[in-house]
Amino acid sequence: MIAATWKDADTLIAILPETGGGRILAEVPVRDNFTNPATAGPRYTLILHDFPLLDVSLSWSDILDVLIIQEKTASFYKPRTWQFNLTARTLQLLAEGEKGEVSRWLTQDYVFHYTPPKKFQILDHELASVVFTPTPTIPEKCDGVEARIFCFAPIVFPPFSFTNTFAEDYAKGSVYTLDKFLVLDAVSGETTQLFTSGVEEIPQIDARSVRAAGNTVYFVNRYDNGLYELRLNQ
Repeated sequence: MIAATWKDADTLIAILPETGGGRILAEVPVRDNFTNPATAGPRYTLILHDFPLLDVSLSWSDILDVLIIQEKTASFYKPRTWQFNLTARTLQLLAEGEKGEVSRWLTQDYVFHYTPPKKFQILDHELASVVFTPTPTIPEKCDGVEARIFCFAPIVFPPFSFTNTFAEDYAKGSVYTLDKFLVLDAVSGETTQLFTSGVEEIPQIDARSVRAAGNTVYFVNRYDNGLYELRLNQ
């Protein structure tokens, strides 16, 4: 797979390599492929031949009921965000960012958006209003459930430099952060810092791929590539 995202608990939407060097967009029934392995190769349902976009990440929006396709951030071009309607087979441009910008569209209520050198905003899914402007961080360190938003934020931001390449360098693994953990209330506007990593008995944390489910936050710590579960009180 070149890129993939979960559509539901049993189905991936994926960009797959095609014989001859092309790419296709397909629905992949994960359980069916594991429980009934095909002798002729993996099972999938073709969505689109000759997928036209390169170097992208995928996410499924339950709210919009579309596939969100994001060009990966870079300091030398303006990344674009697209939505693809699987039923109508239509591709629509949602937004065009500036060089070095990065956004994260999730299945919850928010879009997290970073603009270098240190502007971070939480927007609604229509990109019509700013829900919150918290302590600067980058999108993959945040997730939200209803009015509660959870963010890991670097203690020093950006670390080492204030250039337009920070998000790109971070994605490439050439820079690490030391994070604090924040809980944001989108209704009251309050921010509560629960802990700072690397202090006392709390290990060093550079969190990525943050996902929230109720009062539980899951994340990958880049220092050891371990998957962690953080359970919070009500």
